[in-house]
Formats: sequence, structure tokens, C-alpha cells
Amino acid sequence: MRRFSLPFFLLALLLSVGAHAFDDPTLAVTAAQYLQSIRDNRNPAGQPAATLTQQAEQLARQHNLTAAIERYETALAASAPAAVWLDLSQAWRTLAQSAKDSQTQQQARERTQQAAWNALQAARAPFERARALFWLGELYDQSQSSKQAMAAFREGLELEDNPRIAKRYQELADANAFQIKGVSVESDSAAPKICLNFSDDLAKDRRIHYEDYLLVQPAIQAIASAKEQQLCVEGVSHGQSYTITARAGIPSATGEKTRASQEFTAKVEDREPTLGFRGATYVLPKADGQHLPLTSVNLDAARLRVLRINDRNLLREIENRRITNLLDGYDLNAIAKQSGEQVWEGTLTLATGERNQEITTAIPIGEILRDPQPGIYIVSAEPVSQDPDSYENRATQWLVVSDIGLFTLRGDDGLHVFVRSLAGAKPLPGIELRLYARNNGELGKAVTDRQGYARLDPGLLRGAGGREPAALMAFGKGDYNFLDLTKPAFDLSDRGVGGRAAPGSVDTFLYTERGVYRPGETVELMALARDSRGYALPETPLTLKVFRPDTVEIAQLRPSNPALGGYHVQLPLPLNARTGEWTVKAYTDPKGEPVGQLKFQVEDFVPQQLKLELNSTATMLKPGEPAVVDIDGRFLYGAPAANLKAEAELVLDEDANPYPAFPGYRFGLAQDSWTAQRFPVALAGTDAQGKAQASIELEQTPDTSRPLLAKVRVSLFEPGGRPVNRSLDLPYRAQPFAIGIKPRFGDGGVQTGQDAVFEVIALDPMGQPLAKNGLRAELVREDYQYYWYHDEGRWNYKMIIRDSTPAGGQTLNLAAGQPTVVTQRGLDWGHYRLDVLDPATGVASSVRFTAGWFETPNEGDTPDQMKVTLDKPRYQPAKPPRSSYARPSPARCC
Repeated sequence: MRRFSLPFFLLALLLSVGAHAFDDPTLAVTAAQYLQSIRDNRNPAGQPAATLTQQAEQLARQHNLTAAIERYETALAASAPAAVWLDLSQAWRTLAQSAKDSQTQQQARERTQQAAWNALQAARAPFERARALFWLGELYDQSQSSKQAMAAFREGLELEDNPRIAKRYQELADANAFQIKGVSVESDSAAPKICLNFSDDLAKDRRIHYEDYLLVQPAIQAIASAKEQQLCVEGVSHGQSYTITARAGIPSATGEKTRASQEFTAKVEDREPTLGFRGATYVLPKADGQHLPLTSVNLDAARLRVLRINDRNLLREIENRRITNLLDGYDLNAIAKQSGEQVWEGTLTLATGERNQEITTAIPIGEILRDPQPGIYIVSAEPVSQDPDSYENRATQWLVVSDIGLFTLRGDDGLHVFVRSLAGAKPLPGIELRLYARNNGELGKAVTDRQGYARLDPGLLRGAGGREPAALMAFGKGDYNFLDLTKPAFDLSDRGVGGRAAPGSVDTFLYTERGVYRPGETVELMALARDSRGYALPETPLTLKVFRPDTVEIAQLRPSNPALGGYHVQLPLPLNARTGEWTVKAYTDPKGEPVGQLKFQVEDFVPQQLKLELNSTATMLKPGEPAVVDIDGRFLYGAPAANLKAEAELVLDEDANPYPAFPGYRFGLAQDSWTAQRFPVALAGTDAQGKAQASIELEQTPDTSRPLLAKVRVSLFEPGGRPVNRSLDLPYRAQPFAIGIKPRFGDGGVQTGQDAVFEVIALDPMGQPLAKNGLRAELVREDYQYYWYHDEGRWNYKMIIRDSTPAGGQTLNLAAGQPTVVTQRGLDWGHYRLDVLDPATGVASSVRFTAGWFETPNEGDTPDQMKVTLDKPRYQPAKPPRSSYARPSPARCC
């Protein structure tokens, strides 16, 4: 069997074949695999390629397509001219048209395109390439891949004139030109917008001002924003009709522009009438004149129902995890008739305000519930015109009116309960606490002391099944509250909480001399027993249970002769031990919970047989500039890794340290983000010398200002099928130069009134300092606002960052030898961003920072919190801090 070497082409944002522009990365991979399959499975046995081709043509004329395809493939194993590939592609197409079963049709269609692609790769003369491109274009056209058909036709017509193809190309160009397909209106928000829907993605160049392409009548202060295939105009008003004229020349992401002006008319309708409660919390502090806020849009009145579920029926709601959920008419009626009772019903006249805006009305809950009873209340709101029995969800607020604040800590010594007043934070003595199980049984009682503290014994917490603790209820004089113990009361998963669970009274550390073993080897297992303070437990009886990867327990070991709490035991693995992750658990009580755990691997592994090296003379990648990666594989005993299968991929990721010689500098816009992207690689394997080459050419510029890193990952497979993996990192520099900004302060901010000082440099793609004139430095104050939206009867929010008026700007002329210093003075507290932009090229970088010491906002912030800003990060004793307070941002709704 003969094998040939074939350089493979790395498929990134756009696969490049030599100097040609046409590209189909997915097809390139499958076509290379088809080529390798032919070389592996077809043996010409010394027959000339011309003879085999003649036989294939004769069989094709006889409609013996299967035999004809076999002859064509055998001929291509001997020699691979473009004409034979095209004949093979046409044979596959004929087979696809005549085949009766769908599986054969699908395979034949795929082989048709793969053979056509290989014809394009094999083409040498311009007429051969044109013929392959025309054929590929027709195949794309038939499969309704119009963009790819146009690209193939266009490149083919540059090589050879063909009136039939030129006519079809013009038809496709007219039908698929970049244009506006229609208009849509997003009116159900406080800030409505009209969006123009385009046929393709819009350009994302920051230098483009889309407002310049739009004429809106009646005239407004329009704000245009482009995202994917939509160009949206904000600043419109509800109840108003608008005419939008989109001028010609609006650019797409591919560089194509709209050819003609287009005019659209759209009306912004009024918002849908809605009702909702904000948030999902259910404890309302008891106070005189307490009110519950209800938010409405375009409604004058609402029908309210107040229901109560008593404390003995509360466990059912906890068990069904229904508390804080929205309820429909059927749910409310079922609670009123079965598990609870209706205590009030009436009509609420809603506050008046501007139409289409959120209006908050205060429900006088203190008057409705003058004497709250133990249990939980449900307040539902619906438009007065809505059917009370309908299955639509109502605006629902679960409610406990209480002054009792509960806080618990759970440990080995039981459940610690702290009870304080929600009104004044003072300890509440004499509060009766009752612990209930899932089956509604009472597990235990306690009464808080003068410090508002009580402890429930640990034995009460050990029940399982129906005896598992579910709720803690607190009863005071005319007051009541409860705590759901079936779910975490405070989720810390978004705050970096992790690591090992807190140990109990006995903590055992298990370890082995290595992490992976072969079947039949002996595991040297060590254990260290310590108490909660870290002291050795010299006489602790330990039982070690060993579990296979399928969780079956296969052994119990009882190590003896401890030394200062240290144990040693051997674990012989059987010759037929299952491979995978084994587990050892340590117990002081074999029927209790483990006090330590260890995992190790059992693998039937053998040493690597191959040495794989990746090298490149290129020091970086740039758009449109090819680079070659040399691949060299050898067996460890010295022979070349000849004719071995290989696979590869490209991972384009953010470069965490793009210029190591300039630590502390930040490159790219802080408001940009980049998600790692993977791209396939067509790889036909190594040649007789164990070598291959990768020709890399990235032609399109990723839509990010961040420096990127191209990771070329290659897997070379041993004869037994096991891969050996290596990678090569190449910086990808899509911009002509980079701007670096380095703050001269730490912790992301400065004190109020302190100067914010930055160093700014420009670097060429090689990381060498560069002189650059005419850069603009702009200081922007950022407003962190909360955008309210209505979803399924409840108001929720998301945080958005908006730029306010620039706080200052200056022109920078950077020298190559030293950084330019930018100083911002007299900053009031708040969030800021320093942008440095080159107006000529669009290259930009930015740094976010704060003035005043306070927590950086994130998506978890709530607008109900008040921002507290301190003037210093730390203080000397007896030196009082100076603080500033700011109310939350005004609520906005989408």
C-alpha cells in the first residue's frame, strides 16, 4: 500500500489555500479525510492512472456507478489530477440522484462535494481551477448555500469567462445583496426602540456612527446601536408613528454595503397592561403603617386577594418548594378551599402617573392584616377584567409580617439560632423555637436567652427521610417567623466560595506515594488522624473502605500500630482490577459518615512510544500573512514516525500576558470580551520521514480589541491508536500596534480627591516601543444602572453600564523611549474609565477604576442596597472614617 505526504491547512477564521480566497473550512476537513481514506484503502497495484481512468469512464457510461467510483478512487491513489477528481465528483452526484435509500443518498452527496473540493486543491492551471470552482459553485447553489456559491462563482469568473455562470452569479447577487429585510418594534418597555432587520451581520467598527445613515421623522434625539443583524433606534415614544429612512452605504461585517436607500414606517404601540411584585423575598418587617409595593403599567385598578396558610400546613408548601413561586387562579382557589383560607379580597385603585411607565402603588398591608397570625400569607394581584379562575399566573407575593429575624449556624454541636429584631437589631429573648421534620413532626424545642440565642442538640439534626429537619419556626408574643432548612438560605456560589468542607471532631488526611497505578501493583496508603484543633489522635480506631470505580466496596482495612496519629497500610490491587477512579474513605464509626477521603487512578498504561515536536520560524501571526508550522514525529528508539494518523485543531484564546516585558500594562478595551474559539484542522498524516507541515493563514480580524493567542494543538497517534499531544503557541496580532495603559495605583481605584495617574505606551506587534502621535485620551464616568423588566408576573432586573458625558479629554503624542503620563485630578466618588484611542486606525485600550473605596458592582448587586463610599481603605485607631452615601440608580425598565 502506498502512502503520500500531504501538508495540512490550518482552518481558523478563514482557511487559506495558497493565495486563493475561496474557503470552506468544514468541507476542507472532510475532503482531506476522504483523500486519506482513498490512500489507505485503494491500491493501484502498479496499474497506470490513465488505464484506470479509462476503465472508470467506460463503467460510468454503462451506469455501473459503484464500480466506476472504485476505479476512479484507485486511479487517484496512483495519481491525483484535478480532472479525475471532477469526474469522480460527477459520478458520486449521479449515484446520489439514482440511489433509493436515504443513507446512500446522503453519503453520495457528501462525497460529491468532497471530491469537488479535492479537485480544487489539485488544480494547477487557471482553467482547471476555474472549472473546479464553477462545479463547486453549482453544488452549493443546488444545496441552497447561496453565499458560498457566489464566492466560488466570483473567483472562478476572475479566472475564466463563462456567460452561463456569470448570469447565475448576478441572479444570486441580486437576491442575496446586503439589505434591510424589515422592521420590528420593541414597545413593551419604558425605553422602546425600533429595529431594522438586515440580511447579514452589521459591521462592528467603533468608528462607525450609524446615526449618520438614518433619518427619523418626526425628528428625535436618536441613539443607534448595532448588534448582529439588527440596527436599533432608541429615543422613540409610545403611541407615536415614525418614518425611518436608511441611507445607502450601511456596512456589513463582511464589508458589503447596502446599495439603495430604504424607507420604513413603524408605530410604537402602548405597553401591555401588567402587574408585578419586585423580588422573591417574603419577610416584611412589622411596623406601623407598613406597605407592600405593587408595580403596574397602564392599569387603573387591580383585584387583590389575600390568603393565609397556617403554620401546621406550611411544611407542605416547603416540601413542594412552592414558596415564592407564582400562582394561577386554580392554585389560589385550591389553597383557599383546602390547605389555607382567604382572609381578604378587594379592589385596589392604582396610583396614577405617566402612561407606559412603571407606577408603584403602596398596598396598605398593615390595615389589611391588623393582627397577623402564625403562618404565611399570599397576596395576589390581577387586572379587574381578568377571569378569577383562569390558569394565567398572577402577580404573587408570599408574605410573613414579622419583627423576628432568624439567623442559624449548623455545626457538630448542633444548630445555633440567633434571634434579633428586624426593627432595631436588638436580641429578642423568650422566643420559642420549634424544629419540624419533613413529615410535619416536631423534633425539638428551645427558648432564646437574654442574648437572643438558643441551641438545638445535634441529635435532632441527624434524622433522614421523613425525620429530616425541614423548618425552624419562631413564636413570640403576637409574632411569628420561620426559616426553610431544606435549601441554603444564602447562596455564596457566585462569590468564589469553594474548597474543602469544614472537618468535624476527627479529621483524617489520606495520601499515597503516587496518583496512578497499574492493575496488580500495591498501593502504599497513609493516613493522618487529627482533631478539630489539628492535634494528633494517637489511638483513634480507623476503618478504611475501598471502593471500585463502579462504587462497589471491595475491602475494609483496619490499620494498626499508629504513630502520633499516623497510619500505614498496603492495598494490593488484583491483576484484573477495574481501570478508572478508585476511592478510599476513612471512618471512625463504620456505620457513620466518613472523616476523610482519597481518590487515585488505576490505568492499564504503557509509556509513550513517540516524540513529537512542533516548530515554526514565525514569531507571531497576522491577518493575511501565512506561517508554517513544522511537525516532526519520531519513535523513541529513533526511527521516524512514518505514515501515522494525526489530528489537529486551532484554539484562538485571549492572551493573558501578551507583552511580558511590560508588566502591569493593560491592552485592549475593558468593555470587550472574548470567548475561546476552536477551529478544525485538515490533516492527512505524516510522510515517510515522520514529518508534515501546517500552513496557517488567518484572514479575517476577530471582533475584539484584546490581544489573542493562537494555540496549535497536534495529536500524533501511535500504531496502537493512543495519541501523543503537543501544542505550539503563537501570538495573534490583528492590529497594527497596541496601546498599553498602566495605572499607578492599586486595588482598582483611588481615594476621593486623589490624582489618578496612568502611564500610556504604544507597542508594535513585536512588542517594541513605538512613537505614536495624535492619540485621544478620554475620561468617561460610568453609571451603573438597574434595568427592570416584567417576567411572568414578577419584576426582575439586570445591571447595565452607561457612559455619561466625558469628564475630560486630551491629545497624546507618545515617544518610543518612555511612557507618557496621563493625570486625572479632582475626581469625585464614582466609577470611571480611561479610554485611549487612535482615531486613524481605531486601535483602542481602556482601564476601569473607581474614585472612593467601595465594592465594584456586578450582576449580583441589587438596587435596594445603598452604596457606602469611604475616603480611605484603612484607618488608624481613634481616627473616624469619612463616608458618603448614594441612593440606588433610578429604575429603568426594558
